[in-house]
Amino acid sequence: MPGQPLARFAFFNREQLIEPLQIGNLASDMNRALKDAKHRTPDERTLARVCYKGQLMKKSGALSILGGLRKYASLNSLKVDDESFQASRALLEFNFEVVGLSGELSRAVGGMLSVNIDPAADVARIAQTTTEAVLQTAHGKCILVPEAFAHSIAIAASQALRLPQPLQIRPRPANETVVKPLGGPGLEQGKQAYECDDTIELRGEVLRWMRENAEND
Repeated sequence: MPGQPLARFAFFNREQLIEPLQIGNLASDMNRALKDAKHRTPDERTLARVCYKGQLMKKSGALSILGGLRKYASLNSLKVDDESFQASRALLEFNFEVVGLSGELSRAVGGMLSVNIDPAADVARIAQTTTEAVLQTAHGKCILVPEAFAHSIAIAASQALRLPQPLQIRPRPANETVVKPLGGPGLEQGKQAYECDDTIELRGEVLRWMRENAEND
């Protein structure tokens, strides 16, 4: 049976989003701005986990926060590009998997996956990301990444592993209950994202990659 939509959204660039609002760069500043706009908002602890601890948001919650920030800008007569509050610009969804990546890496090393294997490191080098990000995108249940990142890994894998064609990537349904956004072993074992340094680091790496490559487009 399908479940409720997963929390799969992150702020693409939180600092850039709130800079025109002149509210400061802390989660507490964002929380205060939302309250000033009389907008129903997550509590400060939840915002802090989203801003600093790698916790993702459900789409409805993310859109609500954007709406509150837009309201704050309007109430304070701030000249802010309204497009900056649009989901397509402000949010990033972890919803794509790289099909067959685990099998191809396993085949290349005789069935053994390790952070020290050369094929994964080669894929990471070509994609300009970390070996850990490649490995965690490959196996387990917490493997979903943004589309552009998945595409880059698929292309890099075809080159590093000398595949006849790039691996496929595919989106997972919003109400997927088995396959989940990228995370480390702790998340795989049932911990919350904000409790897992490896998940925070992995998702931070993906966000870094997405911002840098967007700037280079």
